[in-house]
Amino acid sequence: MFKHISLKVTILILILSLIIVNIICYHVDLKKLDNAYGQKIEVDGHQMVAEVLGKDNPETIVILPGFGSPSPILEFKPLAAKLSSRYKVITVEPFGYGLSDGTDRERTVENIVDELHTCINKLGVTDYYLMAHSIGGAYSLYWANTYPDEVQGFIGIDPSVPKQDEVIKSANIMQTLMVNVSKNLYNLGITRLMAMLRPGSAGADYVNEIHTASDIEALNMLCVDNSGSSTISNEAKNFNKNFDTIRYMTFPEDMKVLMFLSSDNCQQVSMWLTLHKDVVRNTPDSTIKQLQGGHYLHLVQLDSIYNTTCSFLKSPSYN
Repeated sequence: MFKHISLKVTILILILSLIIVNIICYHVDLKKLDNAYGQKIEVDGHQMVAEVLGKDNPETIVILPGFGSPSPILEFKPLAAKLSSRYKVITVEPFGYGLSDGTDRERTVENIVDELHTCINKLGVTDYYLMAHSIGGAYSLYWANTYPDEVQGFIGIDPSVPKQDEVIKSANIMQTLMVNVSKNLYNLGITRLMAMLRPGSAGADYVNEIHTASDIEALNMLCVDNSGSSTISNEAKNFNKNFDTIRYMTFPEDMKVLMFLSSDNCQQVSMWLTLHKDVVRNTPDSTIKQLQGGHYLHLVQLDSIYNTTCSFLKSPSYN
């Protein structure tokens, strides 16, 4: 009996220790990460972080991340740096992402786009191209229809589109489940323990030769610390509602659209190409190009995305 009680007490002490260590490490990380990169813009009473490269270039590309990116600025740094030779490039970290604050405001597509739009306008930009990965594509579609006089065009990196939730029916459920599991693992300190057991592994998938040692340190910390974000959990909870909001939207007729699609997704999801064709069916200056690789094309097809984007933005008839 005493041995059984002792085991329970030991497990409880271990769990409490992990939780306490996690809380302490989180606050230590906050001090290390303060002003690690980017600039802070006040939006709705909170701080949103963005990074601007190629400031003197006349045309602007705004980069929006996929769902749950631990650090959009560091994830897209190689692509942003390459594009900044020709364009002003602004990478934005939505609330709950990277170094941006969290928020209690409901993560509807309307609220997310309103916040991101406010951030861009406060940077003094009113004409721009949107470049978005994954769920950022869904937000960009709403953005393009809400502010058509500002958005000059859209470049999608395997972007989310209307009705994909009808084709990949379990995707939203699985993603929400994974977010909740990640949040619980983080709150129990298990995520941090795993990162400690394998130093440098947390952000390894995003690391490129352009990243500095401080970038990599920040990325590893953010991969752990942002995995428990309640803001991102709320965004996952709103997936179905947000896809309902954009379900019958297409890009405005006079808007230039370039889509890079993952060859893996086109093979694995029978309607992936068709869904993307549907969203640009009324835009004559649109191009859909398949690239070899998985969902994170910007990590493996950097040169192709850069070269095709530059050619497309120069010529509306690019094929």
